[in-house]
Amino acid sequence: MVDFYIYINHKNISLVVFFFFKSILFYFEQLMNITCIDNLTKLNNTENKQRFTVVYLLNCINTTSRMLICYNIDINTILVSLTSIFKAANWLEREIFDMFGLYFVNHSDLRRILTDYGFKGFPLRKDFPLTGYIELRFKESLKTLSYNKLNFIQEVRFFNFILGNNVCVNYESI
Repeated sequence: MVDFYIYINHKNISLVVFFFFKSILFYFEQLMNITCIDNLTKLNNTENKQRFTVVYLLNCINTTSRMLICYNIDINTILVSLTSIFKAANWLEREIFDMFGLYFVNHSDLRRILTDYGFKGFPLRKDFPLTGYIELRFKESLKTLSYNKLNFIQEVRFFNFILGNNVCVNYESI
């Protein structure tokens, strides 16, 4: 459950977070999470052409209250790192960089954290192919890794499913 929710301009994130971190009235001393939402499918339906929404979740331990801080950004926007305020932001920002490709300025160690160093693309973007671009296989006989380009051929498939009361339906006819 979130007690407070604010929507801000991305340029003010460090000032807003620092205010809530040092404020006597609020004192949100813990950064719980930083996440990103890809709004690619919503771009056609809205006038706002900003692709990503970045969400920060702050926690106040004394009052057990939580605050969400959100802002929308474009794909080429450079974000401000919060590692000078919260040490926990280090890994969270690296994860967003690795999964979405968003760059944080003033981050001391911005490199991939969940994927390989030679990995191409950003897996949590909605335009990333579900199969990826390459395949990694381990060859037991040689004890080595091999990278292969993926080639998929879509074949015509027919499936029969059993739906309640033992009725068979051909999937192609639905």
